[in-house]
Amino acid sequence: RQMCIRDRLDTLRSAIENCPFHFRGERVTISLSGGISAFGSAESSEQVFERADQALYRAKRGGRNRIEVG
Repeated sequence: RQMCIRDRLDTLRSAIENCPFHFRGERVTISLSGGISAFGSAESSEQVFERADQALYRAKRGGRNRIEVG
């Protein structure tokens, strides 16, 4: 079964969250927020980018460490 891009990004997000990062001997929590979008018919790359960017900021406002679709 093929995973959709959102599932792949969520797997990456989870892996980053669970990775034991350390800086100067102290644990540092790292998370990933992402916004994704797809091309609709007759859309420009600027329109798709704008939706993905808005989705990214929704993810950040929604508590971070999440993937949003725009």
